[in-house]
Amino acid sequence: MLKRKSILFFVSLQPIIVVGKNTFLTQLIELAGGSNTAVTAASTYPTYSREAVLKDNPDVLMFMSDIFVEPNGLAKLYPEWSKLKAFKQKKIFGIDADIVTRPGPRAVDGLEALYKLIH
Repeated sequence: MLKRKSILFFVSLQPIIVVGKNTFLTQLIELAGGSNTAVTAASTYPTYSREAVLKDNPDVLMFMSDIFVEPNGLAKLYPEWSKLKAFKQKKIFGIDADIVTRPGPRAVDGLEALYKLIH
């Protein structure tokens, strides 16, 4: 059995909003063998601080494709994030929102894409 990778999934960068508990995306992350670091937050799509991202220190940073920023650009926005495990392991990805945000037949494509990116 594969070790679950910790994932922090962003839906916005300014302000920082992530996928939290009780969401379809969290279910997909878990089915793909990941663990959403933001499930302990108070809401389904919590606003996060820069420091909260550092505290979570996820294995993988995932972004909706429409907000994805290359790692160099992300490091310019938030220089302190270059200390994260995800940065050091080059596990920073964008994913097509159309396949991971809507329950339905395309969710299988989203699950497969998440699995490949996580592992």
